Amino acid sequence: KPIDGRGEILASEYRLIEPPAPGIISRRSVYKPLQTGLIAIDSMIPIGRGQRELIIGDRQTGKTAVATDTLQGALGTLNNCLNDELHLRTIGANIGILGAMKEITD
Repeated sequence: KPIDGRGEILASEYRLIEPPAPGIISRRSVYKPLQTGLIAIDSMIPIGRGQRELIIGDRQTGKTAVATDTLQGALGTLNNCLNDELHLRTIGANIGILGAMKEITD
């Protein structure tokens, strides 16, 4: 129910904000690596494109720097690709580089 006084939103379909995750079997396999640009991370903890990675550490240890460097490297790499099948959505919440959701089509 709208609270802004402008009435209902007219749409052809509605979707859940957080839909249930697909089953493991129906998901596409991860076969493309996401290079962070940091040799230590890429060799010890390889990240597949499309996966999530948790960055944990104490204050002032460079967590934000790792995240921003990885995003900047990924944006540069994906902008150079001409493959229409993948979309990368990055949310730069609390890291200050993007500020909002940005969709990049490679």
